[in-house]
This record gives sequence, C-alpha cells and structure tokens, in this order.
Amino acid sequence: MILGIRSVGLVAVLSAGLICSTAFAWGDSDLVKTVKSHELQSCGGKTLQTIVEGSAKNLVWTGKENTGSGNLVNIEGKFKNSGALMAMQFKVNDDDSLNLRLMMVNGMVLSPSDRLFYINEMCKVVR
Repeated sequence: MILGIRSVGLVAVLSAGLICSTAFAWGDSDLVKTVKSHELQSCGGKTLQTIVEGSAKNLVWTGKENTGSGNLVNIEGKFKNSGALMAMQFKVNDDDSLNLRLMMVNGMVLSPSDRLFYINEMCKVVR
C-alpha cells in the first residue's frame, strides 16, 4: 500500500526513520515536525514534507495537541497542477506513528481508495 499509513479502512506501515535534511519552518510544533519528518518507504524513503511540498503550494501545517481525538496535524494547501484545494489530517500516536484520519479535495472527503490514489500521484511527482 502506498504511503504506509494506517487509517480508517487504510492499513499500511509508515516508518518513522531519521530526519534526512528536512527543513522546518520557524515555530513548527513538535507534532508538525514529527509528521513532516516521517519517511515513506513506499515513496522511495521521501519524507511526508517532501511529498506534500512537491505536489501542493501555499501550505499551512497546524498541530493541535490533546484534542478529543488526540494529537492532530492538519495540512492545507492547493495542488500545483490543478489548483484544487487539499487538506489532510494526521493523528500522531504516542509512539509517533501516524494515522491518516482524513483527506479532502475541493471540500469533498475522499474514500480510503481515493486517498491512496492521490498519495500515489503525489509520490510520482517527487520520484
């Protein structure tokens, strides 16, 4: 499975490898840094930050700790190729593994299979 992230109906393995020259914006929370630095083996070991920034622009990464759903990171922006609005939400577990809770394109919530399609396409951009 692409991305290697466990989600509702989506199970895969996301490796929490070492940070490889990943630049962080000033003021990124530890939650945001954790999500940005995750390496996806199914995407050639690229970090989630590299994958998302390769396909989307005007990105905003926001961490929210201790919500009713746990520690969350939201990513919002626009796809470079289409201009479509995109949003992703990851839950950061206690062991720093991630769950992809939600992905939206132009306000529409994507099914698990559609998430895989978009993430696969995003990986192709940075390979």
